[in-house]
Amino acid sequence: MKPRTMARLLTAAALLAGAVHAAAAPASIDLSTGAGWMIRYNDIAAQVGRSGPAFTYDCLGNAQGPQCLSITSTGYADGQWLPGADPSGFSGQWDAYIDFMLPQGATNVRLVHELLGVDDDANMLIMAGNQGLFFGSTFLGTLPPAGEVLLDGVWAAPGPHRLQLEVNNWDLFSSDNGTAAVGRFRMDFDLPGGNPVPEPGTLACAVLALGAAVGTRRRRGVGVTGQTA
Repeated sequence: MKPRTMARLLTAAALLAGAVHAAAAPASIDLSTGAGWMIRYNDIAAQVGRSGPAFTYDCLGNAQGPQCLSITSTGYADGQWLPGADPSGFSGQWDAYIDFMLPQGATNVRLVHELLGVDDDANMLIMAGNQGLFFGSTFLGTLPPAGEVLLDGVWAAPGPHRLQLEVNNWDLFSSDNGTAAVGRFRMDFDLPGGNPVPEPGTLACAVLALGAAVGTRRRRGVGVTGQTA
């Protein structure tokens, strides 16, 4: 193969590799309140722990957006309860949480919080195993500012993680005094090598360049005798 032909092939191959492995848009996991969230609390009357899928309902007037979570179907004592539960066992404290997986190689891991409303107050934590990282709190009538938390250590490691809200109801839970939480959260991160699917235009140019280089070699390398260079 002639030096100039080799150079064209290497250049085209590098262009193709660059198209495939170029940095891509960051990945994201939506953790907004709604389907997939769980609830739990200690039943002080029955002396047992209660847990199950969170009751959800549209409290923001947007069925496609974050949904309110509560321990009953209405957010009040007269709603549907978890099997075996009733108002007599609820002390006012409950947790809502969602589990998720961070993939291998995730870097620049950020927990983004855009909205949190609660009745009556809540702490926000990110959990890795039994280790919790507190990143904010709010109470009835206030909205914490939107922001993001850059995670490191065990909280940014690949594997299972949990976003958790620790909720408190200040007064007696009844048909007039309820408890609920709603939030918009997501986990943003980057993956090494980026998106393996290249931009169509860039890949097309790279393939054409590689094809042209190969074609040049074939035209120049075949002589009168039919032997390749």
